[in-house]
Amino acid sequence: MKKLTVLLLCLALLGACAAPLQDGPEPLIVSQTEELVALLAEHGFALDEQYWSQEITRHTHLEVYARYFRNAEDIFIGITVYEFASTEDAQRNANFVQPNGLTIERPSDDIHRYVTSISFISQPHWFLHDTMIVRYVGSNAEFIDVLTEVLGEHFAGHGIVNPR
Repeated sequence: MKKLTVLLLCLALLGACAAPLQDGPEPLIVSQTEELVALLAEHGFALDEQYWSQEITRHTHLEVYARYFRNAEDIFIGITVYEFASTEDAQRNANFVQPNGLTIERPSDDIHRYVTSISFISQPHWFLHDTMIVRYVGSNAEFIDVLTEVLGEHFAGHGIVNPR
């Protein structure tokens, strides 16, 4: 119980420290996310959307809100999807994620940066594909293989030793 309380406190502090988005247009929900979820289902990993981070908080680690998906049978199979308006926006945001996958450094203006260090329950794997950044936290080799087949090699996180 004590560990759960500490974990919840850490998550609350992490949410409070994340950089707020500026007011502007609603984040995009483009069909590419649904296409990804459908492809994963075809490979035997059916995922249901759990929530959209804008419903929970006005803060995010990257420049768009995340969407969270989980497998009903295995809670350790799930992804976080950030979808952007363009591949250039996705690439710029991918550059905020440090090679170890545990730190995100996002500029707030010409001088300051929002820096977030995240402790995950397992190894993160960050994938960049077209207008999406997809994060998987876990060690299911079969799921990682499917993500790699569908999205390409991960750019940050577990096993990445060389900076970009």
